[in-house]
Amino acid sequence: SYSDHSQIYVYDKYTGEQTATSPVKHQGAIRDIAFSPNGNYIVSGGEDGKLRLWEVESPSSRNDSGFVALSTGGTKDNIIRAVAFSPDGNYAMAATDDSNIYFWDVS
Repeated sequence: SYSDHSQIYVYDKYTGEQTATSPVKHQGAIRDIAFSPNGNYIVSGGEDGKLRLWEVESPSSRNDSGFVALSTGGTKDNIIRAVAFSPDGNYAMAATDDSNIYFWDVS
């Protein structure tokens, strides 16, 4: 899940227990998140115009947060409204307030 508090939270679907929290915050509210097709990555976008790529660590190799920040892209101060991965997981996309869709190669 995500919130107006600028962080991402991951919960166990069986127990409801919070298992991870993003260590780096967006500047402003997060507007959308998406999991990669293989479930190992999350892309987030928000009011700060930043697209952030995260690796969600397995419980056996987890650091304190459960996340590894891999990359940050920008959209020149346009609020990101929606994010997605391509079906093969090689690209992340962001739709912004300026009516554009931005693509990032994340492979």
